[in-house]
Amino acid sequence: MNFIFMWYGDKNPEEDIKWLYGIDESYSFSTIKETWEVNYTRAIENQLDVSHLPFVHRTTIGRGNRTLVNGPIVELEGDVLNVWVCNEVDMGQIPKKQNEIEKDQCTGRLQLILPNYWQNVISDKLRVMAAFVPEDENRKILYVRIYQKFINIPLISSLINYIFMRFNKMILKQDRSVVTS
Repeated sequence: MNFIFMWYGDKNPEEDIKWLYGIDESYSFSTIKETWEVNYTRAIENQLDVSHLPFVHRTTIGRGNRTLVNGPIVELEGDVLNVWVCNEVDMGQIPKKQNEIEKDQCTGRLQLILPNYWQNVISDKLRVMAAFVPEDENRKILYVRIYQKFINIPLISSLINYIFMRFNKMILKQDRSVVTS
């Protein structure tokens, strides 16, 4: 999948590197890279905070400040943190608590594979991943990749991936302005 993992510790890691759940060679992808002047943990925290959508992303994925954030359901399984996203259109109802919703009612799932990469499982055929690569204490490189397999015709899938990445750049700009301020 064109990523190189490096280990800088004193000894070899105990476990194999985990790749993103469900991603295989059948997906086409496109990647963008940005450098942010922030500790990589701040960027990860932003990507796991589902409640910021209606505020930070009101003009894009936050549905014009009409997103109600239910739950979310959060579980840690070894070194993988799963966050089931159960957002819905805000019609004035009270948000549901974690114990009032089921995973199968949720529309998506975020996955943080510790220590520093993340996946947004939008559907079986569409994923967004991010790798948070620290350069130093106050600067990180963010690699964002769209994976899709609903279009398999090479030229058309490249065009679709390009369009998705343009949209992702808009969303990242919104996130970046909050995370770096």
